[in-house]
Amino acid sequence: MLPTRFAAALLLALAACASPPPPPLPDAQVLIFGEQHDQPDHQRQTAQAVRRLADEGRLAALVIEMAERGRSTT
Repeated sequence: MLPTRFAAALLLALAACASPPPPPLPDAQVLIFGEQHDQPDHQRQTAQAVRRLADEGRLAALVIEMAERGRSTT
């Protein structure tokens, strides 16, 4: 059996590893997400939000735009 102090420390360490819940998505007709293409965390957050909207039946359309560095989209 684990000593009490070790067990408590282990529980605290595991709790620190848990990710916080994602923030609620606003109830809006249009949401615009921005991200840097070399930042995997930005891409992950955007993908999670799109999945949540689709799962909740709130995703009517998805438009994706990408411009190469140094180029304009206008």
